[in-house]
Amino acid sequence: MMLPLTPENNYQATILFCGGSNLQPDQWTLNWDLAAYPADSSCVSISPDLSQTWVDDDPIFQGRSMGNMIGLPDLKVVLLNGANTGVGGFG
Repeated sequence: MMLPLTPENNYQATILFCGGSNLQPDQWTLNWDLAAYPADSSCVSISPDLSQTWVDDDPIFQGRSMGNMIGLPDLKVVLLNGANTGVGGFG
């Protein structure tokens, strides 16, 4: 999700990514059960106008693949839905 653009952050865009999978390119094959692969619990952010480097953030409580993040009015983020195993976008 994109975090809010505010005067405090000089209206710089920051994108937050949480969960997903950490499959390596050579693991994307059909000869094993992709649906049983555990989801990742890491969170990273990037501010592409400032740097091309990912920044590690606090992890989520449990691995989540294909979750939905919603920004709340108090600037907190809630993560809903998803699954704790499997990968999205294969095939």
